[in-house]
Amino acid sequence: MAVEAFPAFLQGETYSAAITRRSENFMLQRGATVGSVVGGVNGATDLQVSAQGPAAMAVNIAVGEANIPGTSASTQSGYYFYNNATLGVAVATASGANPRIDLAAATVSDTAYGGSDGGSCSVVTGTPAGSPVAPSLPGTSLGLADVLVPQSATSIIASDITDIRPFVYFGAAGIYNGRPVSGAGTINLASGDSAVTSSGNTPFVLPAPFKNARVRAYNYGSGIPTVTQHASEVIKGLGCGSSGVTSISIGTYGAFVELTSTDGVSWYITAGNSDSGWINPANGSYSNSWVNGSGSAIPFGWRVQGNKVLL
Repeated sequence: MAVEAFPAFLQGETYSAAITRRSENFMLQRGATVGSVVGGVNGATDLQVSAQGPAAMAVNIAVGEANIPGTSASTQSGYYFYNNATLGVAVATASGANPRIDLAAATVSDTAYGGSDGGSCSVVTGTPAGSPVAPSLPGTSLGLADVLVPQSATSIIASDITDIRPFVYFGAAGIYNGRPVSGAGTINLASGDSAVTSSGNTPFVLPAPFKNARVRAYNYGSGIPTVTQHASEVIKGLGCGSSGVTSISIGTYGAFVELTSTDGVSWYITAGNSDSGWINPANGSYSNSWVNGSGSAIPFGWRVQGNKVLL
């Protein structure tokens, strides 16, 4: 039988934990296979990693919740994970020869796939090297931060920590749960924001990029707002050229753009478009007595959406 028996939920039937997880997580962004999820933290500070203090080889993991994607089976879906108090996690002794990069992660263990039932936060120790790289993410885990451990270090400081938390997506439209912000003046975005402009040509200013940082900007106003770089990073995607650009237009009412920093260096358009909105030339731009129509007539115009030009 091709259809899973039984579709959730039917009166008088019982269901496995996996089916229950899949049904509960149905509105989350799907992963690589049917029945999987991408996962991520729920809010801007959830499970955020910070230095514990000037003399501590340890980090703190903040209160928060997340959805952690299962990696043991293609239809494992994701697990709700909650840390209800600031958690201190030790970092292994530094190497005297080379720096290394450790990985802070939240992990779930499920007896259905081996091991015992439970959840934990840990710092996975990397390998010291002249040019160190972060260790692989454990199974059924969510990466929270890369932690640089300098050669012979005796403490972890704020600049050693690179936030890599992804944010949870919701819905087929790709809307994700983030801090909703709106206004008519400049909007300074933070990772996880789902921001809306309500009037005019409001500029959105991107946050500093880091791995898995993600923002969305919507236009529900009368103008054509822009999304502008934070500092020296560029925006890449269709319509931005091979070298990228420093700002893009979102487009007219109802348009949106989603940007993600996959490398911590640049921003990439992952949904929506760079959209110029409709551009109508002034009457003085025409020749041979041609003019824009009046009354119910629609004037000639063009629009650039990503790599398409519309007339």
